[in-house]
Amino acid sequence: MKEPPLVTANTILSILAVDYPVDKVSCYLSDDGAAMLTFDALSETSEFARKWVPFCKNFNIEPRAPEVYFAQKIDYLKDKVQTSFVKERRAMKVYFCCCFAFIFYFYFMLSFLCCLTDFEITTISEGV
Repeated sequence: MKEPPLVTANTILSILAVDYPVDKVSCYLSDDGAAMLTFDALSETSEFARKWVPFCKNFNIEPRAPEVYFAQKIDYLKDKVQTSFVKERRAMKVYFCCCFAFIFYFYFMLSFLCCLTDFEITTISEGV
């Protein structure tokens, strides 16, 4: 696995939320390795996109990659005085953390298991 699933998810979400006519934008993904982790991550991404894309378009959110947006250390209330924005942003951040927590976890576990030798994997699976 060369590309971490979270990077792929953020890239796809940025493309889907771009401020451009919907009928003129397409996003295709080819997973040559057919990794189950990538499939699961993109399944979660598609669920999250159903809420993220309208949120970005309704409130003109920039940057449109959720990981980057939520990591910013700025006052997000500065130019946004709508109470609906405050409520939706909080809900979106919670939803983002819930959806992508499993991607972090499984990617970490996969990375950890790839570093183990056959002996260590056998020992772990046998509970020794």
